[in-house]
Amino acid sequence: VASIAQMEEKLRRGKSDGCSNNTLWESDQLSCRYIMEEGKLNVLLRMAAESKYHAIDEDPDGTKTKAAGESCGVDGAELAGSMERDIGTILRCCLEHTEAVQSLDFGVLSEHAAKVLHNLQVLAAAAEGSVCDLTGMQEVNVLHYLEHVGLLVEDLGEDRVMAVWSDAKICSGLIGALAAAHSSLNRESVVAGTRALNAIFDSEHFQSHEELHMVEADQVALMALGDKFLDELCKDVKFRMSIRSLSDYVRRKKMGK
Repeated sequence: VASIAQMEEKLRRGKSDGCSNNTLWESDQLSCRYIMEEGKLNVLLRMAAESKYHAIDEDPDGTKTKAAGESCGVDGAELAGSMERDIGTILRCCLEHTEAVQSLDFGVLSEHAAKVLHNLQVLAAAAEGSVCDLTGMQEVNVLHYLEHVGLLVEDLGEDRVMAVWSDAKICSGLIGALAAAHSSLNRESVVAGTRALNAIFDSEHFQSHEELHMVEADQVALMALGDKFLDELCKDVKFRMSIRSLSDYVRRKKMGK
């Protein structure tokens, strides 16, 4: 299913006949439609969250997973990694569609994202900024999940999303993860995380309750993102305009306003 979903998503992006504005139900993405019609989207999200919780909190060195695999005659680490990548691919493809984002359990997503973003910072600190290949893993995919939600904040209801995100400290997590691990992420993922961050700064909830989203240490880390990667990304005028709320906030803070 993951392979089919990825192939269908590539075909959708490659089309130039205006079909990109179709709803999920009008599209040719049968795999994503199947997941939604069978009510499996949040099941997959909870599977991703629970397996990552186990990996981070209960089996950080992978010994339990390895032992479980050996008892069944398989490579436990490889199997666990394949499952994480496949679930992540399906979720990421589904969340390209408004219908899927609207049906998400935002509480589960926010708790999961907060935990994974923190783990990304831990991994980066342990590896002194250079993390092993994270392609397809949740540490990368949550940046895209959050981006997709952020792009639809107004349609979803800003208070509904931002209240949950502020409780989970998603803003703080994004700043910390991008600051610590940006060099280990590809450009697409850094852009996704930055756009998710911009959605927070663009919200009335943030502008009215900044203290619920960030602490002073987060502001210091945010100011350092320019030298790390943000200034380079903003050389692209189109991208700079897409994160205007974030870039304006950084500019004002640097001017002392």
